[in-house]
Amino acid sequence: MNKNNFYISFAVWLIIIPLLGLPIIWRDGLVFLSGLFLLLVSFGPAILRKLQPKVKVKRKQEKINPENLNIEKDELRFSAPEENKIEEEKNEN
Repeated sequence: MNKNNFYISFAVWLIIIPLLGLPIIWRDGLVFLSGLFLLLVSFGPAILRKLQPKVKVKRKQEKINPENLNIEKDELRFSAPEENKIEEEKNEN
C-alpha cells in the first residue's frame, strides 16, 4: 500500500467514526488518536532521520600532476615489456 492509498483509507476512517454511533467521549478520543497517528506516520520518518547521528567523512582529493611527482618524463612512457627489452638490447650494443 503506497502513501496515497493509506491517506485515502485514513480519510474514510475519519468519515466513518462519527457514523458508528459511539458515545461522544469515545468518538472524540478516536478522532484525537487518529490525528496523532496521522501526524506520527507523516512526520515520523523525517524526525527519525534528523535524530540519527551523521558520520562525517573527510576525503581530500588531490590532482596528480607529473610535475608534483619526482618522476622523470621518460618513466611516464607506457610501452609493452617486449619493447623495453628490445630498447635495452639496442642500448647495450
